[in-house]
Amino acid sequence: MALIIFFLSALLIVRAITGVSFGLGRVAPGPVAKPLLTDREAAMLLVLEELLPTARIHAQVAMGALLRAPPAPGRRTLSSDRNYFSQKIVDFVI
Repeated sequence: MALIIFFLSALLIVRAITGVSFGLGRVAPGPVAKPLLTDREAAMLLVLEELLPTARIHAQVAMGALLRAPPAPGRRTLSSDRNYFSQKIVDFVI
């Protein structure tokens, strides 16, 4: 027991002197916002809104919000069936 306490205190001393964290207490950088649309997509959205003034136009929609996995005969629908398309993004939905 005394040997374990010795090694732990030695490790803490080395950490305090060198500033090395040994993987403990690392903080991952926070997320950084990116533009919702590229310049070309924004230009296309303006064109679509001018051509279709009465339509609702949604940009950057996940396919998982638009589709569901079809039932497979003889087996239950698996989450992997939905995962095949759910994370793909559609530029515009009208």
